[in-house]
Amino acid sequence: MSKERIADDETTVIPRAERPLPVPTALAAAAATVLTALLYGSALASSTVFALAVLVVQGGLVAVWCLVSRPVGLVAVAAVPGAAAILSTGLLAFGSDTSVAPAAAVIALSFIATIAAQLARRDGRPQLTAAFGSTMTLVVAVCALATMISLHRQIGGPAVVEACVGAAGAGLVVARLADLLLPRPTVNYAVPRGAAGVLAGVLAGAGLAATSPALTDPMTMPVAALAGAGVALAAILADVGMSFAAAGRELIEAPRPQPPLRPLLGPLLGLALAAPAGYVFGLLIFA
Repeated sequence: MSKERIADDETTVIPRAERPLPVPTALAAAAATVLTALLYGSALASSTVFALAVLVVQGGLVAVWCLVSRPVGLVAVAAVPGAAAILSTGLLAFGSDTSVAPAAAVIALSFIATIAAQLARRDGRPQLTAAFGSTMTLVVAVCALATMISLHRQIGGPAVVEACVGAAGAGLVVARLADLLLPRPTVNYAVPRGAAGVLAGVLAGAGLAATSPALTDPMTMPVAALAGAGVALAAILADVGMSFAAAGRELIEAPRPQPPLRPLLGPLLGLALAAPAGYVFGLLIFA
């Protein structure tokens, strides 16, 4: 990023976003494609197979987040979300009903566990707030992703999951690729993500949802397109949010080499946070 002055004060400078770097952008698009294919393909199989695929994505999210951000109190930050991923997946995959209430219970228990884990640290607990925030962000993300398991177990669920995952994945991939072609205007002065990419991704998600095989009534196509756009938007905004976070770190930290796994974090978090929107999408459109 280049630096340009934006205020009369001679000391006030902020980095201006350049064009998105081709390699990280391509890696992010490739990661979104692979993750979407994994969830989309496993949705055709049994609920157990789909739950295992969700668990793989959850584990990848926790691992990449910790490797990229390297939070203080790494063991505590990784252990609680890891346990929450296993517990929420197991409860939603093998529970007696298809309610998502167990996921909410896991989040509540994880909140208590996070407090206990941070208090148990023997390093003086530096950056306690940041460590607590990272832990709970991961807990909410993995539990959110697990809600797709509940949707998969319902009548007609596999086709609905395919529509939801496809809309989110299409939005992520198209938004990233569009950034390379139309990087201007950016969504923010300091963030190298194009507004045209966000719009293209939302339209891609809407189109995929509107043409989903899960649709049985053509009259629901406009509503499905709107819902698909919402799912895609949720995924894209989470992905763009990671770009905002990276830009913010560059404002307060000295420039340093970017971790090679950082491009994977946006698509992982995007799919996770799009899952609850997909769950509502499925209930409203295909229930």
